[in-house]
Amino acid sequence: MEVKEIKIYVDAEAAKVYESAVFDERQKINVILSLRLKELARQRRPLEEVMSDISRDDYLPNNEA
Repeated sequence: MEVKEIKIYVDAEAAKVYESAVFDERQKINVILSLRLKELARQRRPLEEVMSDISRDDYLPNNEA
């Protein structure tokens, strides 16, 4: 699987969680975000609906944070 680095903007708390994570935890976070982005792309829902889902605390599958 080819990987590509992207730049995203997150709130300060999310950035702190990611930055303080060890390498293995960061890899897991990367996988979760990648899967979620692909899931959102497949659903082809209106942007407003997607943004609403993302803004909720429980937007990750199975509440994996």
